[in-house]
Amino acid sequence: MGDRPILFYTSIPHSFRTTLIGYLYEIVQVYPVVLLAEELSPDVKKILEDKSLFPNLNKIIPVNQYTGLEESRIKKYRRLRALAKKVINDYHPWLVVTANDLYSFEMHLFRYAKRGNAITVCIQPGGTIESRVVKLWIDLTNAYLKFPSFIPLHLRLFLARIRKYFGYFLYHWLLPILGGETPFPGKASYILETTTTGMREADYQIVFSKHDYDIHRKGGVPKEKLIIIDHPVTRDTKKIFNILLQRSIKPNEKRKNIATLMLPSEISIGFRRQNLSLISREQYEKRWIEIVKLVSESLPGWEIYVKPHPTSGNIDILQEELMKISKKITVVSPGESAERYIEIANIVIGLPPSASTTLFVASIQNPSLPIISLDTEQELIGDFYKDSPRIDYVSSNKELLDKLSQINNNTYRKRQNKLTSGDFRNLVEFIEYAIQKR
Repeated sequence: MGDRPILFYTSIPHSFRTTLIGYLYEIVQVYPVVLLAEELSPDVKKILEDKSLFPNLNKIIPVNQYTGLEESRIKKYRRLRALAKKVINDYHPWLVVTANDLYSFEMHLFRYAKRGNAITVCIQPGGTIESRVVKLWIDLTNAYLKFPSFIPLHLRLFLARIRKYFGYFLYHWLLPILGGETPFPGKASYILETTTTGMREADYQIVFSKHDYDIHRKGGVPKEKLIIIDHPVTRDTKKIFNILLQRSIKPNEKRKNIATLMLPSEISIGFRRQNLSLISREQYEKRWIEIVKLVSESLPGWEIYVKPHPTSGNIDILQEELMKISKKITVVSPGESAERYIEIANIVIGLPPSASTTLFVASIQNPSLPIISLDTEQELIGDFYKDSPRIDYVSSNKELLDKLSQINNNTYRKRQNKLTSGDFRNLVEFIEYAIQKR
């Protein structure tokens, strides 16, 4: 493709570190790349600057869509639109890679790229959940949190949806028109919570497995757009992830008998699947404390790390209660790398509602590791890993106690499910196919 580079956008830092950096590593061995980046941690930045690892990474351009700058929504929208137009005009890429085609920067980037006849590709950055479930969960959350409780729930839901459609009109129609652009019509929208990627300007949507393929098909993505390529940690690209892990783990830190418990992202309320009844934050915290206590008692002598999600919010009181249970319990900083505590663990448990992509990352980072997803509250999004081939879905205390007993007695046997083979061995092989097809 001559001197024209590939443009590659990191998306949120966690997605880049755990997944997308592997794909970047593959393509910079062959093609020149300009990286559009959110804020990078010092260890990620250092590894990207190593020309022996990333030989054709020509430049890094900050984006600050998800990180960094504090600005109004309208000001951010205008800045990101201008940046997308500028990088396309400056570099004339023949291929553009992002994690989605739903957010402001990505939508504009793909629109301008396609005007220049570039190939546009979305790559799945983590686990996937059905869009309809996400939509219902967010609608209910907004109905409870954005409107007074004396208004009947059905009316609150109606008002929440009206509010959402106003945001859709502003974001997809009014702001583009005011900026001299045509609108972004269509039902795929993060504002409407119809969040299946690959339905807009992407020529291709890359997913990890047949399971993810089926979710995207249900969400409306045409089958001719969908490509299955295994996560990069499953092949030689794992080298990059290992280097990052080695830099985050202290010498002799991996010891025997360590349990890592993953605390969900910031959550105010939840809802039970059967009747959509409310689960309060207080109920969640009480349940988390009970589970940590149960794990501590079932695995005597084990060290237990509770790893909060980076967006877990204020957990000071919860932390005090958890550390009262046992001196063997440590609540680590939300900002620390989850991969570090996965790597040193002998078991990883997702606390309810267990819908974080962290367990998915754990399942590919260490396929033989016992990984348990807890759905003891029967939460609306709590069965995220119910059909996962490498993760044990547990829906009751009794099941959890059985699993912990097996692990403590060294009788635990992990299911060995064969994963679907990908359509291509790596991203470079796919790119060659896309070029030939174009």
